[in-house]
Amino acid sequence: MLGKPKFDYNDIVKFKTRMFDDTPEIEVEGSVAIIDAYGTFEQNEEVSYDVYSAKDNILFKHIRESQLTYVRKGTEEESLDHLYKDPKRED
Repeated sequence: MLGKPKFDYNDIVKFKTRMFDDTPEIEVEGSVAIIDAYGTFEQNEEVSYDVYSAKDNILFKHIRESQLTYVRKGTEEESLDHLYKDPKRED
């Protein structure tokens, strides 16, 4: 529902996509990095998410909530934020 995201930050979700028009559909699994609770410029019918795939090192943008399936809660190491932490600095 618009304004009420079903998934939370770092949740591991999966979805299907094509990397290019002439390639087969693949299933991607990744962690929720950004929540667009009111949609995006291109659509405002449902919540969308940016999903980070650590395996592919890609941030997939504007994935509609209806395309996602919940897998499990993610760990800190699986999050996009983890890439930006300075290991020399304590929290």
